[in-house]
Parts: sequence; C-alpha cells; structure tokens
Amino acid sequence: MKLFRGKTFVWSEPWFFCQRIRDRSDWLKALLPALLVSCGLAALLLFRGVNMAWWWTILLALGGGAAVQLGIEAAFLRRDISIDETKIEAFGNAGQFTSYASYPIPQITWLELRRPEEIGMRFGMLVLRTSTDGGVIGIPTSISLEQLARTLHRMGVPVALSGWAAPSDAERDAPEFVYAAAPEAPLENARVDSVPEGDRNLMPMADMLIALVIGCWFVLLWLGLLGWVGVYLYQQRQVLGIWTILASAVFMFASLTIPFGYYELFGDYSSAQYLIGAARKRVQARSESVIRSFEDRTFAVEIIRRDTWGAIAPKVIDFGFLQVEPDRRRFVYEGNAERWTVPLAAVKRCHVEEVQYGTAGESATGELRAFVVLEVQTSAGSHEAVLRVADKEIGKATDNRRLRKARELFEAITQDA
Repeated sequence: MKLFRGKTFVWSEPWFFCQRIRDRSDWLKALLPALLVSCGLAALLLFRGVNMAWWWTILLALGGGAAVQLGIEAAFLRRDISIDETKIEAFGNAGQFTSYASYPIPQITWLELRRPEEIGMRFGMLVLRTSTDGGVIGIPTSISLEQLARTLHRMGVPVALSGWAAPSDAERDAPEFVYAAAPEAPLENARVDSVPEGDRNLMPMADMLIALVIGCWFVLLWLGLLGWVGVYLYQQRQVLGIWTILASAVFMFASLTIPFGYYELFGDYSSAQYLIGAARKRVQARSESVIRSFEDRTFAVEIIRRDTWGAIAPKVIDFGFLQVEPDRRRFVYEGNAERWTVPLAAVKRCHVEEVQYGTAGESATGELRAFVVLEVQTSAGSHEAVLRVADKEIGKATDNRRLRKARELFEAITQDA
C-alpha cells in the first residue's frame, strides 16, 4: 500500500469562483450565518442596555456579522484542486478556516467539463455527481480541457466535453494532429546541409549575456535595493529596535514576489525577443542563407534531441528560423548548424507530440510540452527533427500556449502538403 500518492493533475480555482456561481437562493443560504450573528449581537446590545446610539449598535452588529461571513468565505475564495488515482479533492485554507471536499473516483457516476463560452464566464467548470453527492469545481483557462478529459478518461471516469470524443484503446496514445503522406505518393528529396563553421553565430555569448541583463535587470535592481535597505537597517539597529527590523525583513522577503513576477511575465519575453531579433539580422547577413526576408509565416524554432524531451531541461541541438513558402510549395530552415530546403512533397510524416513533464495542470514543477515531430525524405534516406517553437509571448507560459504554438507550426507546414 502506498503511503503517499502522486498527484495526476493539479490547479487552483479562479479567484472567487464559488461566490461567482451562486444564484439568489445560494446567497441567501450563504449569508444566513452572518444575518443570525448580526441579529443576535444587536439583540444582545439592546437587551443589555448598553449606552450607545442606535446607529452605532447597528454598525457593531453588522460588523460582527461581516467578520463571521469573511471567515467562512475566506476558505472558499480560491480552492486548490488535485486529482490522484483514487479521488478528486478541493481544499481551501485561510488560517483557522478551511474547506474540504473529496470525490472518490470509483463513486463518480457522471462528470462534465464545460467550456468558458458555454457558461458565459472567463473560466471553465467541472460538474460531477457521485452515488451520494455532487460538486462544482472551477477550471482556469491555463488548463487544457482536452488533456484533463483524457486524463479522467484513462482513470475510468465517465467524462463528457463538447467537441471531444473519448479515444478508443487504439487511439488513446496516438497524437491528435497527424499528417502522413499517402503510401502511393511519390516523394521528392529535401536538401539538408551543414552551415559553415564561420557562419555559426546565431547565439554568441555576448548576445546571451545582453539578453540575460535585459530579462533580469529589474530583479537585479530590486535585489540591490533590498541590499541597500538591509545595510541601512543594520546601521540604524540601535535606533529602530528589533521589532521594526523584523517587520522590515518580513516585508523585504515578501516583496521578492514583485521582481520574480516581473521576470515571469515580461523578463523572459524581453530576453527572447532580443535574441530572436539579433539572430534574424545575422541570418540576413549570411551570403548563402535560404531566408532573405522575414514574413508572417516565419517561426523561430529550436531543434530538440528526442531522447531528452521528457528531461528537466530538453537539450537544444540547433536554433534557427523555419519559413513556409506556399507559392513555391516548400519550406526552408536556416539554423545555427543546419540549413534545409524541403519541398512539401518531401514530407513523409508530421505530428504534434505532447509530453507531460511532472504533474499535469498548474503544478510548479510540471508542464505540458508540445513538439512538432517532422520526418522528411532526403537522398540519404529519412531525416527526422523534433521542433519546438522558441518565440515567447508576454505573460506566463501555459500548457495551452505551448500547444497552440505547436499546432500553428504544424498547420503551417502541412496545410498545403
């Protein structure tokens, strides 16, 4: 028997989900404790003959009811959701107040995932029934409903999701986005060449250091500011007192969420944009480059070594740009180490491969990775490459974003093949 079970899927509900889905009758039930406390407190103050104005009595009674209501609601403001092999759990914690709901997997008789557009909200919803109970759980937009549906289906849960069908046993592990050339179709040969050593300069160390500074300048500035404040507090320790210094230290530690939040939202994007922009200029400066100008259908991509795509840090073996030229029925790739010219008729197979690293959902150590696996015919035989879109967007990188970028690359390569 396992003492500890690993989580299969985790996420946090959207803020105020439980409050936002209540109807009038639910609100009346939820506010009943606060109403009873307010009435009881007002009656106590009146019958005790406390000498105060009537409006002050009402304010105190309402304040007492509001405090009770806040304590009750605090544990439902944003629950943490987890799924393991035995149950679905919803847990909320606010100091002394907690909320907990557990739905055993074998007892779930019906479960439906609802998309945001179906419920008119900015988030999705999980609705379930068990043999004895039921429940509603919020799902943020960062969670892929299709991936969640597949996970629940594999666990034996009867799950429904609009636009999604449960895969058969044969289809369960098959990629969703697949292109394969017809067996009888004649294949042309793609050309794969090595870039001369002197031109392998898309990622020089100087550019990487500049990108690091661009991405982390705010973090470094904030750490320097905290260091200065720390020195000042030490110098003034006799004047300020221990409690002021301790309170300042707690505030300084808590404030670290600001610079690291900035890096997650903007820093990684800024550094990636600088590196991609610098690499574009070097590609255009190459005399033998297969890309002369950058258009809308140009993707910054990394080539990943297949046996590392499930590792903590997949190994990048090349970086460059893939450009689709539909009028010439081909796509070209100009990288740091390789240069391709691929007629669309040379594509043997292309599909999007989803690889889950760590716990699915919003786990701090897990992520759903999406790669485009491309196989083309060359004069020397088949040539395979595992591509990952390297371009970044402002904001936190989510599973849905990674999937969308991979699918956009897949569609650009295969839609005219």
